[in-house]
Amino acid sequence: MLKRIIVPVIILALLAGGFYYLYLSLLDLRDQEHAPVFATAPAHYGSIAVVVEGFGQLQPMFRNYIESPINGTVQSLHITDGQTVEVGDLIAQLSNEEIGYELQEEQFRLERLRNELASILAVPASEVMRVDPSRGVQIRAPISGRISDIRVDEESDLLEGSLIAKIVDDSRVVVAAELLHGEHSGVKPGQAVTLRFPTFDNALEGRVVDVGDTAIPRETHFVYRVVIEAPNPGLLSPGMEVNLTMHPPAGDVPVVRTQYIDSFGQETLVYSPAQGALMTLHVKDMAYVEKGDTIATLAGETTRRYVQEKQNEIRELELSIARKEEIREQLTVYSPLSGTVGWVHTRVGMRVRPGEPFAHVFDNTKMNVRIQVDEIDVIHLKQDQEAMITVEAMPGRMFLARVVRVDTMGHTEGGFAQYGVSLEVEETEELKPGMTANVHIFVDEKHDVLLIPMEAVFERDGKACVEILVDDRIQLVEVEVGLINDRVAQIISGLHEGQKVVTGSSVDRLDVPFGEEDETIILDPKVDIQPVPVPARPGG
Repeated sequence: MLKRIIVPVIILALLAGGFYYLYLSLLDLRDQEHAPVFATAPAHYGSIAVVVEGFGQLQPMFRNYIESPINGTVQSLHITDGQTVEVGDLIAQLSNEEIGYELQEEQFRLERLRNELASILAVPASEVMRVDPSRGVQIRAPISGRISDIRVDEESDLLEGSLIAKIVDDSRVVVAAELLHGEHSGVKPGQAVTLRFPTFDNALEGRVVDVGDTAIPRETHFVYRVVIEAPNPGLLSPGMEVNLTMHPPAGDVPVVRTQYIDSFGQETLVYSPAQGALMTLHVKDMAYVEKGDTIATLAGETTRRYVQEKQNEIRELELSIARKEEIREQLTVYSPLSGTVGWVHTRVGMRVRPGEPFAHVFDNTKMNVRIQVDEIDVIHLKQDQEAMITVEAMPGRMFLARVVRVDTMGHTEGGFAQYGVSLEVEETEELKPGMTANVHIFVDEKHDVLLIPMEAVFERDGKACVEILVDDRIQLVEVEVGLINDRVAQIISGLHEGQKVVTGSSVDRLDVPFGEEDETIILDPKVDIQPVPVPARPGG
């Protein structure tokens, strides 16, 4: 048991001793245990460039997800993945039967509403939306004839469909005759008929206007209905007896049974086409009117609102039709830009839903890339700064870019503030979206300036300082710093060429217990390592 414990202890002790000896060798302290070793570098003239670097994914600046405006079916598809298209090229043809039916139904309804309002306002259908609703509504005679059975008085409040009067065209009379089989045989529309009346000596000539072929049963026989029209000399009226003689091609056929005048040539009931107050009644009972004559006038607020509501209904329907026609036009899908088809997620016969992307087109002639920089670098960046990018797929190639946006608000990542920076990359036809771009943003560049290693500069009491080696002693010097990158710093004042600045020392290392820090100092090739007996480091 003791042996198993002692062996590992001996091994650890040997390893610790080896590491300690290696450490002393690196710092050259084996012969100078009490003399600190300082790494120095001379101040020298040279060039410095400040470049902020980062990486991100290339994305096209102009791209468009092609979506269906409504539910539909892909009738035809004219693109494939990777295909080059120009703006306006046909992408796909969609179909939607429902929108077609709805559009046709609304167009029929719109035509009907326009015609109805045109009839009410007595204007052409194309003019109904230009009529002032407050002008009132004129009710006109639909046929020529005599006014009878007036049902309204002036100043009456009428509803739409209220009966106003009846117009009778008494210039002709109608006889709905019932003929026996033999009398009906050979009778055709248009044939002449002689009408004789028991109370008049003169005969009238009429015409057959309709012949029924269906036998109608009566008490002991069947009859056939034949409609006859004849001119009215002025004394005939419905209900009067009449004797008929038919004149078919086979010869005259007297009708045995007495017939009767059924009605005048035409009778029409006149209804109010709108709501409103009857301001004027322009006719009296038994007055003769021609077709189109004004019978009555409606006016007032009720009529104005009625006409306006009809016009609004037409206007809303016109807007609905326009929207549906626009949607129907969108069923033919064209490319919104010139570029490359990124992907197609549909096929012929497939259903697509509104707002669902089924294809993607992008323009790869200009791309952008977004990188993250830390709070130290972001203060150097501003809009329109030049940059270059490289991609691993094209070694040795560089592409011009410029900064288009620097975020004003950052986010914390790993304990440090990070800021987004967006850049526009030009002439990117050879690049592909999604490639990783290494970005180099040029902040500033100076030549023939005094430079020292960046790690030699530190802050003391809010001022930039360095330590220089003078006659084997360390001296604290305040300096004015210009540009700084990840390697060197520009010194504007406080040093001159050739002075050796301290970049590190064994004091800094020996203050840390061995094994608690594994960082290794990598010295510049120009660095000198010198053991110097000096007082403690300022601030130490």
